[in-house]
Amino acid sequence: MRDWLASAAKYLKALYGPAGLSLWTIGSLFATLSAVKAETAVSWPMLGFLPEVAWHWWATALLSVTLLVGLFRAHSLHHEAHSLHHASTRLYQNRSELPGDGLRSELLASHEVWAMWPAGYFFFSLPPEAKGRIKRLILMSPNASHEALAGYAKDFLVTSVDHVRHVVLEVTENALSLQVGVRWHPRCNFSVVIGEPQSQTGRGWARVELLLPLIDPSARPSIKIFEAHHPVAFRTLVDSFVLRWKQAEEPLGVKASTAPDPDSLTIDSARYGFGDRWVDVRDVLSKMVVRNRLDIPVLNRVLGCEGERDPFKRQRKRIEVVYSVGGHQQSPVSVEERQRLILPLPKESR
Repeated sequence: MRDWLASAAKYLKALYGPAGLSLWTIGSLFATLSAVKAETAVSWPMLGFLPEVAWHWWATALLSVTLLVGLFRAHSLHHEAHSLHHASTRLYQNRSELPGDGLRSELLASHEVWAMWPAGYFFFSLPPEAKGRIKRLILMSPNASHEALAGYAKDFLVTSVDHVRHVVLEVTENALSLQVGVRWHPRCNFSVVIGEPQSQTGRGWARVELLLPLIDPSARPSIKIFEAHHPVAFRTLVDSFVLRWKQAEEPLGVKASTAPDPDSLTIDSARYGFGDRWVDVRDVLSKMVVRNRLDIPVLNRVLGCEGERDPFKRQRKRIEVVYSVGGHQQSPVSVEERQRLILPLPKESR
């Protein structure tokens, strides 16, 4: 009997909390004493303080109050558990679900960031102040085997091995000019960003983006963990990065860029479609720029718009591009589907 009462008290305390358990105990006592007073013919002087209320009313009041307290307590526990889970680990289905300005906002809110990206395309889109928060950057080595670079280019919809090498070199030069430490690794097929990696106060965080082959980068899901809630997992990611950094080579022979390239080709905006149906293809075109030149056929498969991504099926579409050369924006260009898009235009055509 004693064990049963202890188990019941433990359960009620977990459900209702200490205050609810006390209320339930006092209410039960009042109901029991009222029932004794009402149902016995014996005079009980010590129960004279109880009001002349039928015992079943005490029972009804007890059940009503405990039910309300229990519902409130259950709601609070559910909300607390949900908030804790939401704060400790977050899953984002794609980049559009990232809060605020996405990774840019996370970088600006941190003092020190380490990043590991295969080629570093995302680095181009960051403002200088966000780039400056990155202290260590690991990229795929442009000296890696042709098979490794070709595999990356094929899996991640990049035009050629030469283009991958060109992007890595350009990102490296730009990063070095901002005093970012850069190293190359022959097998850099991860996307990991770690904020406050040397934190000892639980302020660290890490975002791991899943590099799914043949999927547009904007559709990649990612997971963000917080050191305060998952210190072991966070430390494991930091230790893995440190080991990778030690294995990687320094980019010997690469000089920091000191001035903007007067012939640099930048895709400011690009859309593909017809009428009121368009898709943004800026990132796709940016990947295809090689040595400040873009030369591609305007086709669904080239622009990553096959199947469900086709903005207007069975309709001839066109691509509209706004681009800059050496930081100077040029006149917009429009090219019909199944024609060739060649940028920059000859100077006499701009």
